[in-house]
Amino acid sequence: MSDTFLLLTPILMLAVLALLGFIGCGRIGFDPLQPPKGFTAIARCGWVQLNWDAVPNSPSFDLVRIVDGYEQVIYHGPATTFNDVWILDGANWQPPSYKIRTVFTPSYLSDYSAPITPASMPRALVTLPATVLNFRNNYTGYIGMEIQTNKLLGVCGIGRYVSSTDGTNPNPLFTSHLLRIIDAVRETVVGELEVSTVRGSNSTFDPNDNFVYSRFPAPVQLVPDDVNQGRFYIVSHETDMTGDPNPETWCDNDTPVLCTPDAVALGSVLGDIGAWVVEKTGSYSLGPVNILYQVDPFIP
Repeated sequence: MSDTFLLLTPILMLAVLALLGFIGCGRIGFDPLQPPKGFTAIARCGWVQLNWDAVPNSPSFDLVRIVDGYEQVIYHGPATTFNDVWILDGANWQPPSYKIRTVFTPSYLSDYSAPITPASMPRALVTLPATVLNFRNNYTGYIGMEIQTNKLLGVCGIGRYVSSTDGTNPNPLFTSHLLRIIDAVRETVVGELEVSTVRGSNSTFDPNDNFVYSRFPAPVQLVPDDVNQGRFYIVSHETDMTGDPNPETWCDNDTPVLCTPDAVALGSVLGDIGAWVVEKTGSYSLGPVNILYQVDPFIP
């Protein structure tokens, strides 16, 4: 008996080890790969900060943006953070959603995470038509539009229209513009920023290339009160480039603009402090210019 026992013991042990190895490999090899944990989308001014946790032994991730049911992979790689520059214009504005999956190999993928949508996305106030009307480049001074709102707007960025040729002039004096927000009654500057139309600068271009923006370090509040009744000028300083082969251009005041329900465009404005010319042209604007805002004060 003892000899038989001694003979069977190693064989049984090998069988048990093999069975355990099979079960172990099956458990490890066939467990579905999980999407990364800690997936967050935080709205910033003109962009969305996306973060997620690393996954052991995973070389890369697929990050997808979803807008109106359309899905687009906006990042593929090993990083665990991505900044999506996504400024949405339009009266029918919808915030983007995002989902992510883990990629171990091209044939070994996790399911996508549940889509998440960032809260408190800033909006662009103005939308342009598909085809803008007459262009101008022969004025020196500030141009823009007068708006009126009965809400407290937290403005995190301000933008200038860009045409297909803007930003190509080698002279930086012609491609950098001082943009201002001015209390229309008190004629005081509420906020101002330099906006460059040169790509690769610190300015942010929207996906449709209609506007280029710069961001305020902290939100600028447009406060409607009994004095100004919510009226503000949004203007851009221009340089007369008549005769220049690469002029910076803007839309004339016969280009209609569509505002969100949070404000209306009262008309075009040009001039400077103490010498404004305001044309009440309904929802038309000279410029035009734009702001990124939300109704509640925005935290950049």
